[in-house]
Amino acid sequence: MNCGFQGVLCVQIYTYYIGFPNDKIFFKILIYVVFALETVQTAITTRDAYVIFVDSPRSVGSLGSVRTIWFSFPVIGGLVAFIGQMFFAYRIKILSMSWIPTAIVTLFAVCAMVAAISTGAEAFIAGELSGLHISENYITCGIWNGSSAVCDILITAYMFYYLSRHVSHNSSLGVRS
Repeated sequence: MNCGFQGVLCVQIYTYYIGFPNDKIFFKILIYVVFALETVQTAITTRDAYVIFVDSPRSVGSLGSVRTIWFSFPVIGGLVAFIGQMFFAYRIKILSMSWIPTAIVTLFAVCAMVAAISTGAEAFIAGELSGLHISENYITCGIWNGSSAVCDILITAYMFYYLSRHVSHNSSLGVRS
C-alpha cells in the first residue's frame, strides 16, 4: 500500500509543480522536503519487506526484528506530521489573527513529535518487536498518537470556525469568495 500511496503522492507533487508555479519559495521547499521524507520512508519500508519476505522467508526469527521500522514509521512519520501540523498552525494564525489557537496547536504538535521520536528510540533500543510489550512503550506511543489526533481535531475545528467566519463576513459585505 505504501508504494501505491507513493505513486499518488508523485502525481500530487507534479500537479502542485504545474498548478502553483508562483508559490513562495518557502512553501515549495517545505513540500519537496515532505516528498523527500516520504520517498525515504517508502524506500526503507520496501527494503525491510524485501529482506523479510524474499531474502529470509523461512527464517521465523527474522520476523520479529525491528530493523529500520524504528526510524521509518515513528521518526519520519512524526516529522512529516509535525511539518503538516505546523503549516496549518501558520494558516490558523493568519485566519485568526491571534497567537492563542496557534500556540495550542503548536503545543500538541510538538508533544506528538517528541513522543514519536521517543517511540522510535524505544523501538530501536528494544531491537525486537516482542520487546515492545512493556507498558512504558504503550504510554509513549499513546501520547504520540493521542497528541497527534487532538492536534488534527483542533486544526479541523479552528479551520472550520475561522473559514466559516471569513465566508459569512465576506457574504455580509456582498463579496463573493
